[in-house]
Amino acid sequence: MKTDERSRTLWKPPATAGAEAAVEGLTVEVNRRNFLKGTLAGSILLAGSGLLPAGCARYEAPGAELKVFSEKEYAVMKAAADALVGHGGEGAPSATEAGVAAQFDAQLAFAPEEVRTQVKQMLQIFEHGTQVFFFSIKRFTELSPEQQDSYIETWMESGIAFRKTVFTAMRRISFAIYYATPAVWSSIDYDGPWIGQTAIGGRGWAEKQLRNF
Repeated sequence: MKTDERSRTLWKPPATAGAEAAVEGLTVEVNRRNFLKGTLAGSILLAGSGLLPAGCARYEAPGAELKVFSEKEYAVMKAAADALVGHGGEGAPSATEAGVAAQFDAQLAFAPEEVRTQVKQMLQIFEHGTQVFFFSIKRFTELSPEQQDSYIETWMESGIAFRKTVFTAMRRISFAIYYATPAVWSSIDYDGPWIGQTAIGGRGWAEKQLRNF
């Protein structure tokens, strides 16, 4: 997405704002207000998420052993992170190459059950929401890259609070993990943390990023 590509050339990441920080931020949100259940529309969609197909399609097997995600959930998160992070300059890895979805899955293993449940529901709704919000018979992971960008924009620009919450959460998770991955730093002219910076930690930063939905 164009706005994301522009921001990636200007922004320097906190040294430890990665998967652990993103999950801790989500935990704060769930404990504070169950971030996906904050609206009537959100409650209805979450209640119906259990009716969506869970295993009727084949998804590519991930290269690493999954701890929390199903193959389907991993595929959705991987595709969403690739679309949200976009394509940077020469030498910049994709979100898949940076292992965003795999890092998120590994850290979710340490999250409370309610956090894992809401993340799984979020990905389920996002995958099949194309039929309701995009008028397409294809799932999100079946769309072309251009269609995926357009679909994500409908979440970003939606007047439904729940959809904006999902977009914001997925974007912040993707960016927090991606820009904290050392393999990305050279592509954004970031030399890594200075001594003492890691003592600050990325958790407070992630909480601020995930707090204001």
